[in-house]
Amino acid sequence: ETTTSVAPVVVGKPEPWMYEEALHRMGARPEATAVIGDRLDTDIAGGVRAGLTTVLLLSGISTQADLAASPVKPDLACADIGELTVIWERALPER
Repeated sequence: ETTTSVAPVVVGKPEPWMYEEALHRMGARPEATAVIGDRLDTDIAGGVRAGLTTVLLLSGISTQADLAASPVKPDLACADIGELTVIWERALPER
């Protein structure tokens, strides 16, 4: 920035551009899309900034203690992908 006088553009997480581009390329609707990740500071923060539903998996990087201390809050926190699968299956209509 000092050399070019141009502010850098961050395109990775947690900036919303990446999520918005993925939605566009997939033809997905934001209200029908969820970000699932194990990091509050990147995955969940990015999803929140993009206005998407967010699910934190506590089996990875971020812990329950991190979640309690963080200003970033997911819509749902699950112990692991297995717990999320059970919740998801209960929420879906029977086929």
